Amino acid sequence: MKKIIFALLIASCSLFANSLAQIKEKGLIRIGIDGSLPPLSVSEDGRYSGFEISLIEELVKEIFGDKGGKIEYVVTLGNDRITAVQDNKVDLDIAAITVTKEREKLVDFSNPYFSVNIGVLTRSDDNIKTISDLQDKEILAEPGTTAFDYFNKEGF
Repeated sequence: MKKIIFALLIASCSLFANSLAQIKEKGLIRIGIDGSLPPLSVSEDGRYSGFEISLIEELVKEIFGDKGGKIEYVVTLGNDRITAVQDNKVDLDIAAITVTKEREKLVDFSNPYFSVNIGVLTRSDDNIKTISDLQDKEILAEPGTTAFDYFNKEGF
């Protein structure tokens, strides 16, 4: 596990809006998270928990060592995650975001730690078997996501 954490730390150093030295000097790291995506990160009574939060805590231990450091969680959504890094609102963002060629031109990515596929949920009575069966149907997708971009590009 330590090797994975260290690899993520090294791979994500270029994501820092502030330099690693500045972060260590301040004793504070600002990390963008979704905050509402169980089991990755969820807020319960103002406290965050989940896989990404555990990953962040281990990463922060590697950054600050015995000196300890504070984590400031910043909730980011969709394409705001990239802007938050670019505008120095966060030092890095650890949240569900798909790596695309366009996004790689804007920010650096670590190695993926989670993989998902785009899926479509329908009622079984709708008898949807292929993407083309969705033509002329109303599709809900969150703006700024790769699913939203895909369906727009395909003319849905």
